[in-house]
Amino acid sequence: MRFLKKLFMGLGVIFLLIIVFVVFLFSESSDFKDEHSQFIQDFTQNFSENWDISDVSDHATSELLSNLNTPNGKHAMRVFRALGKLVSVSDIEIQNYSANAGGPNTGVFLFKGDFENAKTLVTITIQEEEGIIRVDGFHINTLSEISGESEFKA
Repeated sequence: MRFLKKLFMGLGVIFLLIIVFVVFLFSESSDFKDEHSQFIQDFTQNFSENWDISDVSDHATSELLSNLNTPNGKHAMRVFRALGKLVSVSDIEIQNYSANAGGPNTGVFLFKGDFENAKTLVTITIQEEEGIIRVDGFHINTLSEISGESEFKA
């Protein structure tokens, strides 16, 4: 009987620690969203002005820059240009958050973006390390078709 009592107490402590950990992670991801939502909007706004990666290259990772220089990346830029400029952003959500000790914190954001020529769902992956924020991924799903294209990842 004593063994079962200790076992249940131990399981209770482990369960309590798991709950505390989950609450901590939720709080961290919420803080990350609050701190970076404006960056996401500004990046997209600046990028959509001319759809020229050089306009925002100082806020992009080398991987994103490399991806945009491939044939698929160049095709994406043509599709992006067809969207026109960003008009409004709404419903920003954080889809995934990863805090890495000794590495970059990563967040995947999703929002509705209204561009001049289409309504879209935009997914942006950002990395933050030592206070420096960079976009690592940029993905647009159009809600209405543009030139027969409905999605592209960069």
